[in-house]
Amino acid sequence: MPQWHIDAYISPLPHQLMSSALGLLLVFRTNAAYDRFWEARKVWGSVTNNCRNLARTGRIALDRKYHARFSMLVISFSVTLRAHLQRVVVSTELEALLPSWEADQVRMNSCPPALIAMKLTHLINEAVGKNEQRSDFYALYLEQLVGELINCLGMAERILLTPVPASYSRHTSRFLSLYTFTLPFVLVHELEYFTVPAIGAICWTLFSIEEIGHLIEEPFSATSKQLPLRRMTTTIARDVRSLLQTKDGMDFDTLLDEDLLSTEDRILAENAPQSTKVQSFVPSLAAPSIWGPGKGDETKEDMEGDEQGGEAKRRGLVGGRTFFGKKSNGPATAASAAATLQSTERMNI
Repeated sequence: MPQWHIDAYISPLPHQLMSSALGLLLVFRTNAAYDRFWEARKVWGSVTNNCRNLARTGRIALDRKYHARFSMLVISFSVTLRAHLQRVVVSTELEALLPSWEADQVRMNSCPPALIAMKLTHLINEAVGKNEQRSDFYALYLEQLVGELINCLGMAERILLTPVPASYSRHTSRFLSLYTFTLPFVLVHELEYFTVPAIGAICWTLFSIEEIGHLIEEPFSATSKQLPLRRMTTTIARDVRSLLQTKDGMDFDTLLDEDLLSTEDRILAENAPQSTKVQSFVPSLAAPSIWGPGKGDETKEDMEGDEQGGEAKRRGLVGGRTFFGKKSNGPATAASAAATLQSTERMNI
C-alpha cells in the first residue's frame, strides 16, 4: 500500500468533545423549526373548523337568499389568508368568488383577510337583523367565529414575521462547516482510502439535518410548500358549499340586497361597469385547485392557466348592468369610484 497518508497522529478528542455540542445545536435548531411548522398546521386546522362552523350556523341563522354571498365570503377568507401568508396576489380565484369591483378592492387592501372578515361582520349583523325568527344569539355566535378567524390571522402572521434568529442559524452553520472541514485530518490516519466516502456520508447526514430545519421553519412558503395550503383551501371551499348547499362560484341569479353592503362598498358597486346578471362561474375557467379535486399546490403551468382563465372570465362578465341591476352610466374605474366616495364623505362632513 502506498505511503500517502499523514504520519502525524492528530487526536480525535477535540472532535469528540465538539460533537456533543454540535448535536445539541442541530437538535435545538430542528426542534425550533418543527415547532413553527406544527403551530402553523394547528392555525390552519382552526381556520378550517371555524369556516365549517360559520357555514353550519349560517345555514340556520341566515335567510336562504344570503347563503351564496355568505359562503363566498367565508371561502374568500381562506383564499386571501393563504395568499397573504405566501405574499402573492390572488387573481382568478378571487374573481371567481367576488364581483370584479370587490375583488379589486380586496386585492388593494393592505390586509385582505381582515377586510373579508369585516365584510362578514357587516353581513351577519344585517342579515340576522332582518330575520325576525332568529335571536341575537346567532349574530353573537357567528361574530365570535369571525373573531376566531382574526385570531388565526394574527397567529399566522406571528409565525410569518418572527423567523428563527439569524445569529442562531449562522452559528450552527459555521460550527458545522468548521467541524466537517477539519474532520478528515482526524480520520485519515485510521481510515486512509476510506476517508473520502466516510466524510461524504457524514457531511450528507449532518447538512441534511440542518437543511430540514431551514425548510420547515417557513411553513407558509410558496416555494418549499411545506404545508399543502391550496389543498386545505379546496377542502374549506368544498365543505362550506356542501353545508350551505350553494353552487360552485358566484351565483347572481338573485340580486344581492344592497342594504347588506357598507357605504363604501355600495358606492364601489354602483360605479362598477361589470354586470351582476351573469352566468354562474364555469369551473373550467377557474383555478383548478379550488373547484377541482385538489391535487396539491399550484405549479407554474397552473398559474399560467389561471391568468388565461381570468382573462376569459373577465371577457364573459362584461355587461351593461351594475351590481344592483341598474344601468351603468359609463366605464367607471376604481379612481372614479374612489372620487365619488371622497365627495360623499365631504358632504357627510
